[in-house]
Amino acid sequence: MKVNLEKINDGLAKITIDIDKETFLDVENKVFGKKKSRFNIPGFRKGHVTKDIIFKNYGRGVLFEDTANEIIQTTYYDAVKECDAKIISTPEIDITKISEDDGMQYTATVAIIPDFKLGKYKGVKIKKTEIKVTDEDINNRLSREQMKNSRLVSVDREIKDKDIVKIDFDGYVDGKSFSGGKAEDYQLTIGSHSFIDTFEDQLIGHKVLDDVEVNVTFPTPYQEKTLEGKKALFKVKIKEVKERQLPNIDDEFVSEISEFENLKDYKEDLRKKIEEEKLIDQRAKDEQKIVDKILEDTKLELDERAIETQLHDDLHEMDNRLRSYQKITLEDYLKFSNTNMEDFKKERRPIVIKKLKTSIILDKIGKDENIKASEEKIDKHIEDMASQYGMDVNKFKSSYVNDEERERIRETLFFPAVLDYIYENAEWEK
Repeated sequence: MKVNLEKINDGLAKITIDIDKETFLDVENKVFGKKKSRFNIPGFRKGHVTKDIIFKNYGRGVLFEDTANEIIQTTYYDAVKECDAKIISTPEIDITKISEDDGMQYTATVAIIPDFKLGKYKGVKIKKTEIKVTDEDINNRLSREQMKNSRLVSVDREIKDKDIVKIDFDGYVDGKSFSGGKAEDYQLTIGSHSFIDTFEDQLIGHKVLDDVEVNVTFPTPYQEKTLEGKKALFKVKIKEVKERQLPNIDDEFVSEISEFENLKDYKEDLRKKIEEEKLIDQRAKDEQKIVDKILEDTKLELDERAIETQLHDDLHEMDNRLRSYQKITLEDYLKFSNTNMEDFKKERRPIVIKKLKTSIILDKIGKDENIKASEEKIDKHIEDMASQYGMDVNKFKSSYVNDEERERIRETLFFPAVLDYIYENAEWEK
């Protein structure tokens, strides 16, 4: 295999890959072995026909497409490794020559990282994000703990805001029931606004066993287009009413949920923890400020192919996250958000461009400054991994962390190390 990269312009290149005759024939024979049973030629049993007979009946190029696809799949990424350029797009493939006598040649047009001059990245002046832990922060954290330790108790009274009710309901539009408009034993928190219009408000004041007619109007827009703006009647049976009872926030409560004996000490511990969280958040915000200034000071133009590839990867990653964590597809998400793919791509485009430019710029800073994650950072990362798996760190190291894995971790920590570098070299305005 011969590989040649030719720059078309500063951000675009063409890779030419030549495959010799012997390699081509070898791949073609393998393809023939997989495909020969598909050919039906009179006088031959399926799978027992020779390649020459197939060529005679179907032409010499009958296997070219499958052979070319096989060659491209098995040679392209090896060819890329031989190129002295960082490729940042999927290739646009063009087969320029193919025959049993001469082998094959194909080209791959790709976006590459263009030559560019970094803006100032040492001594970047920014104002440090201020942090302050307030009494409100502490009270909010206490309220969360109080809610976590609350209990639901059935009550025999009229429904109030914040109550949790169990209901059956049956919905009608224009006198007819509709899909999704009926449920039994549905749990609804009054005031959550999870139901349309004033549905929840109309249950307030009613009691268990009451039959309530709730009149609402579907909003416009609405995910189910046929219901947009329609008036609906819901027949509701109230089956249970519960209220959330919260424990008192006092010394007794604190002693039950923590290692502290009194509220004062617990609050002080919360203050420290919240401050640590805010410091981490502050660091991330300040790093982003520095990166933004470097981006402003660096002229970096990207080929459209690179942007389209990054955008495709971004949407694919988002679709995977939605499928994994919310059990919906990106297409479903767009419907719920009342938007379409074209508009969503326009919205994501500047985010994707910034992300790609940031990656390229940080990579160049790291290479120019020969930045590598320290052994201490790698060891800390391994300790955190061991903790996540609930394993002794030494046992984790001996079982899972060989030299290859350690280098993989070093690569994972490359960008955080670059961010550490620019942060430590920033100048802080007062």
